[in-house]
Amino acid sequence: MKNFKRFIVIILAICAVMVCASCKKCSKDKNRLIPTLSDPTGTYLKIGNYTITKKDVYYQLLNSYGTEVLLNMVDDALLPALSDEEGFQEYLDEIIYGDEEKTDEVKQKFLDELILSGLSKNPEDDNYYETYYRLVYRRLEYGKKYFKDHMEEDYFKDEDIEKAFENTYRKTNDLIIIRFDSRNEANYFMTSNNIDLNYLNTGWQKTDGTKYTKDEILAIFENIYKDINNVNESGLKTYTYEDLTTINSSLANAVYNWKDGDYSKAPTIYGSDLYLIYKSTESGNLDEDGNVVTLESEKDKVIEDLIEAEVSSAYATMASQENELAHNLKIYDAGLENFYKITYDSIFKNLGYSTDDYPAFVYTKEESNVNVFSYELNGKTIYVTADQFYDKLISNYGVYIAALYLKQYIVLKDNGVYDLATGTILDQEKYDDYYEAEIAEYKEAFENGDYASLGFDKNYGWDNFVRDYLGLLSEEKIIINLDSSLYEESLDEFKESLYLVEEVKDESGEVTTPIDALVQEKMEEIYNNYFNATAVGLKVYYDKNLDNKADEVTKGSPEALLATQLLQTIYAEAVKKKETITTALNDVILEYNLTNKNQNGIWKEFKTAGLKVKLISSASYNASSSNDEKIIEQIRTQYARLLAYNDTDSEKGTDLSGQDLSKSYTYTKNDVTYTVRATDFVNVSDTENDFVLCENTTYLYFVTKIVKPYYITSSTKSYKPTRLQYENYLKNPSNTTTAVKNCITTYYIPAINALADSDTVNNALMDESLELLTTITFDNKELLREYINACKVVEEDVEE
Repeated sequence: MKNFKRFIVIILAICAVMVCASCKKCSKDKNRLIPTLSDPTGTYLKIGNYTITKKDVYYQLLNSYGTEVLLNMVDDALLPALSDEEGFQEYLDEIIYGDEEKTDEVKQKFLDELILSGLSKNPEDDNYYETYYRLVYRRLEYGKKYFKDHMEEDYFKDEDIEKAFENTYRKTNDLIIIRFDSRNEANYFMTSNNIDLNYLNTGWQKTDGTKYTKDEILAIFENIYKDINNVNESGLKTYTYEDLTTINSSLANAVYNWKDGDYSKAPTIYGSDLYLIYKSTESGNLDEDGNVVTLESEKDKVIEDLIEAEVSSAYATMASQENELAHNLKIYDAGLENFYKITYDSIFKNLGYSTDDYPAFVYTKEESNVNVFSYELNGKTIYVTADQFYDKLISNYGVYIAALYLKQYIVLKDNGVYDLATGTILDQEKYDDYYEAEIAEYKEAFENGDYASLGFDKNYGWDNFVRDYLGLLSEEKIIINLDSSLYEESLDEFKESLYLVEEVKDESGEVTTPIDALVQEKMEEIYNNYFNATAVGLKVYYDKNLDNKADEVTKGSPEALLATQLLQTIYAEAVKKKETITTALNDVILEYNLTNKNQNGIWKEFKTAGLKVKLISSASYNASSSNDEKIIEQIRTQYARLLAYNDTDSEKGTDLSGQDLSKSYTYTKNDVTYTVRATDFVNVSDTENDFVLCENTTYLYFVTKIVKPYYITSSTKSYKPTRLQYENYLKNPSNTTTAVKNCITTYYIPAINALADSDTVNNALMDESLELLTTITFDNKELLREYINACKVVEEDVEE
């Protein structure tokens, strides 16, 4: 069993709510009435002295999620009730379990993470998640009904239906499939069975010109199969279409349409392999239970499946929007109406409609300072007020945005430029710089009409633009937004706080210097784990069932030992050649592939066993490489040998770092000429270290180049840059020596990245957010706590 790390990647840093929406909006009269909350200045969240009002939150959520919530509220009221309960349960199971087993653990994990998608728990509804997905499924059901009502009678052609039937109800094929390592090998077995290779395209015939009968051809296939695989059993096996695709998808598509008795007259390449294939018989079309079915019996279901494939979520939304507008939907909030229109237009365009192919969206002329939207149901007009809409937005996304505000507060609370709580400018000079970078350029672009194509011409009004396009209530909020320069720089300081501590240097306590002890410690770990090598490799495996996966082999078994012996033999042949190691290995592999099991020689035993050999192209490897640990250790072993290379017994030899050993490297020292090659550092008798059995495949690598560890001073082997050297490097890299620069990029920066990677920073922010919970003012701290805990990146050890 193997242990591996699994990370639940939750990134709270996604600033979908608090960054600029990159969507179009249409120009509106800036004096139009705006639906407002009854208590806009009421406190939604208070962190220390920093108060976030209900109005702040309302426009943030309205900007990002308003259209989605509106669609859900209206569709829930207008769409028909669910009609296909069984279909819904299958749909829900697919969402919850996917390809995993249906267990309570998998379901609980799904429920635990639902809060991250904005689906908060409902204390009054244990099946709150079903309620949500029922609406999604109802929309899909409505989309299918809409499609059927508007579908032309001959929308699906007969050939479309027949093709869909064949793809859904696949036949099985009784085949003999023979794979060869080379055309030479294929030709050998064909000529051994008296097949005239000069007349393959017209069908197999004997060397005397006599055509083979169908039965004789089948018998030849059986003979070749048994001979090449060294077995006595028949090669005729039943393959599903899926079985064939595991061999090769092109092979599957070609063979699937063959008739009984068809065969590949000449060896044919599929993918990178060469095949001879004989088709004996095929079954009828089979359903999932293995029963033979016909197009006539399944035609209705096939058409239903075709309709389902046509009705995407986008199509279903388009249909539901038409239904909403048919029920006289009116939107009184200008910004929300723009979002709705954008969704309306973009869905039609994504479905391939041109502007003339669908009804133009008609803006609402009526205004309201209370109601956000209305629609008609059973002859009555239903109004949704700003307060009601706010409550719905908060029920879905309230804890999400609260967590973002906590994060904003933690990062910016000590920024020294702008006071979050009071709005006071603390450093006018820096504030002016940020204003120019974040606001002035934005404003100038707006006034120049750069956003006119998005519906925001200069007459829209700057404040309206900030509110409707950015979801912010004042231009100053742009500077503290989660995509601002001030925020990014403050976040960098927060990251530094994870690995730096400050030390007072004088008695006044005013002068401090950062101490990077954690970085120094991490650099030592990185140095001790360092290696950098270029290597080319070989892999040897069995694949008797042709599924392109190595057959199971256990360590120490006769099969594993034979695989190692093959690699040793290839090595012995490769060292005889004068070309580069890659060319030499390719030549030996070609020799192996060109031979066959009936030829006496060094390859006979391995060919008889069915061993396959592949070259692993030259690549770079280091401590961060994602390869299996056993492979990395194999390369490390050779790296260490090259690093410790001696060309004499009495003194340290020539430094091989940076030398290309893929061919021969020759040098002279003390009037003695030395020749070194990558193969010199492979110990083929060391089966424990130089050969690796990993995932049923045996590997052997050849290191062709190494890069030794970098040092600031080689004589003392000092490699740790100081904090001052790092800061000077950031200010002016050109003034940093190459030696120091190499150590900074190899050790110091990776140490920082390891100590303050995105997961670590996220978890640190979440930990501070949890600490703040006891001091903040918020209506549902427990739900917020649950959300923050869910946002933490959890490292799990899972035994496979």
